[in-house]
Amino acid sequence: MSEDPPPLVCVHITTDPPAKGEILEVWARIGGDPAIYGDHDYRAFGVGNQWHRQRWAAENYARQLQVARPEILRTEIARIEGYRFGRQGS
Repeated sequence: MSEDPPPLVCVHITTDPPAKGEILEVWARIGGDPAIYGDHDYRAFGVGNQWHRQRWAAENYARQLQVARPEILRTEIARIEGYRFGRQGS
């Protein structure tokens, strides 16, 4: 006896909102933690990171990344600028 697939529900996808500048709204099947739509399976990060049940939760997550991402990039730039290739004190 086979189980019926989970019903389609509206979810909000936030794979990388600061880079893409968008939050996708799609119909997906939720089986436990993963949200699956089309060929995409957002199992790796699950609800709260790559997909959200509510639009406000997706927007809040995107705003958190919008604040955190520039700081991460500044740290990375400082690390790269700190390299001293063949100079004294390297």
